[in-house]
Amino acid sequence: MKALRQLYDFLGVPVSAPRNAPLAAGAADRAEPHRITARIEIALASDRQLARSPIRVEVCDGVVVLSGYADSEAEVARAVEIVSAIAGVDTVRNRLALAWW
Repeated sequence: MKALRQLYDFLGVPVSAPRNAPLAAGAADRAEPHRITARIEIALASDRQLARSPIRVEVCDGVVVLSGYADSEAEVARAVEIVSAIAGVDTVRNRLALAWW
């Protein structure tokens, strides 16, 4: 539990924040896309609808590219909605495909 708290502190995630809430970000996040990536991955993994979807995240200069698979159009829309709400994200490029299985 201590390691998880340290990770949240490092990422600037408030422990009492509701799931998928936009996370605080500073100007330094532009220079640290790995922090934005981690915030996005945590938010997607915390969402019950998306937790099992194989979604890959790439971040560069505030532009997020989502790739991988989702089970429905609703899941694709949900992923874009969640990512768009993350501080430090300016643009979301959706390259998610619908799973055929």
